[in-house]
Amino acid sequence: MTSLLLILFSIALAAAFLALTRFERSRGRRVFAPQRERLDHEVTRALFIMEHVDFAAFARDNVRALALSISHDIAHLSLQIVRATERVLTQAVRHLRHRAISGEVAAPSVEMTRPFVKTMARFKRELQDTRPQMPEFGEQMS
Repeated sequence: MTSLLLILFSIALAAAFLALTRFERSRGRRVFAPQRERLDHEVTRALFIMEHVDFAAFARDNVRALALSISHDIAHLSLQIVRATERVLTQAVRHLRHRAISGEVAAPSVEMTRPFVKTMARFKRELQDTRPQMPEFGEQMS
């Protein structure tokens, strides 16, 4: 049934085309001439493009440009991630340095140190206590 309808529709279109051309020949001018001229021009242009353009090269160039764009975006995103990580780590180091300078970091307890370290610390204190006071560089001795 569908094929019969398509055949009848094709025959009707062919008959309408023949009637239109006979009508135009009898009147001596075309129906919808400016629109048909524009359509003919566009169809001719499209056929010229289809015959002369290398679509494989066009597609290859577009795929290459897309791959370049995607790789650039990935590199830019990874750079942003690295810089964000660097900022976080820099802030952490600054915070830890500030704590170490201001004395907020607890000094290791004496109980935790080894006997050798205790002996050396005591020796250094005794040495400083018995050593005479030296003037700073640039000060005159009196």
